[in-house]
Amino acid sequence: MARSYKYFLLMPAIAYLLVMGIFPLLFSLHAAFHSTVAGEYQFVFLRNFFRILEDARFLNTLRVTITIMIAVIAIELLIGLGMTFLLAYLKMKGITYTLTQVVLLLPIMMPPIVVGYTWRLILDPFIGPINEIITSMGFSRVTFLTIPNTALLSVILCTVWYWAPFAIVSLYAGFRNIPEELYEAAAVDGATGWRSHRYLTIPLLKQVIVTVILLRIMDLLKLFDIVFVLTSGGPGTSTEVVTLYNYIVGFKYFDTGYASAISYIVLIFSIVISTIFSRLAMGEKK
Repeated sequence: MARSYKYFLLMPAIAYLLVMGIFPLLFSLHAAFHSTVAGEYQFVFLRNFFRILEDARFLNTLRVTITIMIAVIAIELLIGLGMTFLLAYLKMKGITYTLTQVVLLLPIMMPPIVVGYTWRLILDPFIGPINEIITSMGFSRVTFLTIPNTALLSVILCTVWYWAPFAIVSLYAGFRNIPEELYEAAAVDGATGWRSHRYLTIPLLKQVIVTVILLRIMDLLKLFDIVFVLTSGGPGTSTEVVTLYNYIVGFKYFDTGYASAISYIVLIFSIVISTIFSRLAMGEKK
């Protein structure tokens, strides 16, 4: 009787999982093999997936997504490692930095929509503080969000500002787990300062670095809110990422079959990437 009651209590959670998770997954898989254009619902087998290879706009969004991904992850890792070394130096000098840690975590606590609107105001050509600084130095105002290169750079910087605290906290937590005896032994051998970090800290943080890269790749493949608010994919399609294009195909063009196919291509890509990086994080060979 007790065991039956236990399963009875699990039923609401199971029902929620089926309705909100499994059913949409199966429905989108079914839709990926059908054409839903112009109110028709016809079985087209793999045609939607072959369309992806011929879709120049999708290939452009993939290029933009990968560009943002590489730039954001590289900058965040550099900032994360730099702040880790700085915090380690402060700790060695006996300087407290509790308030600094709280301040560093503030951006990641904000909703992405708020972050997008905040940076949109910061980069505004007329009331934004950055343009006020530029004009005070005698230069012309810059319309950051209407020029392809600066718009892409703005998205990258906004995303880095938002998620860099995650890299800092993760890498510093990994650094705190490294035994101090190793640094004492390295100091005896003459490895101090940057050399100790180069030959000791970074190699020992390899698994943490790989884990951060994996989690950020998974998150950046879902990047939507900041781009939607900041640039809406513009100017043109210069900042249009895969998720934004998927949204346009599904909810503006109402081509749900093709949108579902795009979603599954991204899902397959995510599974492949996560498998590779998971093995690296666990120290397994490919």
